[in-house]
Amino acid sequence: MQTYQYEIVNEKSVNAQIDGALRFVKDLSPAFVTMKNDWFKNNRRVFSLKSKGEYKDLTKATKAYKLRRWGVIYPILKGFGRLEMSLTLENSGEDVVDIQKTSLVLGTTVPYAIYHQATPESSHKRIPFRPFIFNARVGGKHYQEQGARFTRILQTHITNYFKRNPNARFA
Repeated sequence: MQTYQYEIVNEKSVNAQIDGALRFVKDLSPAFVTMKNDWFKNNRRVFSLKSKGEYKDLTKATKAYKLRRWGVIYPILKGFGRLEMSLTLENSGEDVVDIQKTSLVLGTTVPYAIYHQATPESSHKRIPFRPFIFNARVGGKHYQEQGARFTRILQTHITNYFKRNPNARFA
């Protein structure tokens, strides 16, 4: 089995939030479970688009092929459904979920996923750059919305921790 790991390098805002949260709470796994659920839900939204969304549209030839092959043109990333399953359904067989007290890893082991996620310059010539993991490098509305939701999740977790533990001290 080929695996693909995608690290959010220099993701300063998310890393700072997690580091800040860890100063107060030593176990973020409950927040990470909520973040994981949000991630799968957001991915289902991306895979249910009835238009090109924020992606560059398909060529006429590709649209015709998808219509012949699968009976639909959109969502853009949907073909056989393998990538979609791995990014929208936990325990699908090719999803990656690893939740620890201080870390969260989400992703896919689908081999061709790397070509959609890679930079436009390093994308495969037949598989264009159409990222499905939204981060600062990719930008866009989905990144901003997901970042805001992750921040709220962390803030809620910390607030609830101190409500349940009124004598807790800052770490």
